[in-house]
Amino acid sequence: PFFVLPRFLGLGAVGAGIATAFSNLAAALFFLLYLAVRRRKTVLSLNPARLRYAGRYIGAILTSGFPSAIQYALTVVAIAAQSKFVSLYTTEVVAGLGIVKKLDQLPLYFSIGVSNGLLPLLAYNYSAGNQERRRRIFRLGCSVSLAFSLFCLVVYEIFAPQLASLFISDPLTIRYSAGFLRCMVTAM
Repeated sequence: PFFVLPRFLGLGAVGAGIATAFSNLAAALFFLLYLAVRRRKTVLSLNPARLRYAGRYIGAILTSGFPSAIQYALTVVAIAAQSKFVSLYTTEVVAGLGIVKKLDQLPLYFSIGVSNGLLPLLAYNYSAGNQERRRRIFRLGCSVSLAFSLFCLVVYEIFAPQLASLFISDPLTIRYSAGFLRCMVTAM
């Protein structure tokens, strides 16, 4: 928000790119620093010689990650197709959709985060034979995700113009964004 929003640096899409680059650089530097400091005390390594078991496990790793890779690839294709379709319209429409894509991802990524956080708990309880606890954890995760999604639905429906105005001050773009946001969050 510091790089993107007009109330701060107001760099828009360029600011989003800069912020993403900075955050990725900071994460990579932190990881490399961690490996340098803890190189004798950790099992993590960047040394290719330590990959002696990679051939044995790479198939299982790729097989389990393939569905997620396809899901994210299809998401990129869908967003590209949507952007191509909207590019036939005015700048305000394109900007409105861009704003909505930022806002409507909040409930989606929240649910993905809850799911990813619950996976180890579900797996451990399944392996331990504790099926009742696994079911309770699953229901809790579904309830939390559903509650947050419904909360976003209500907030986005009521405050659509105000949320869009956080990103831009143009009244026409705000009007398009509010309409798109209401449709997108209901679909989400």
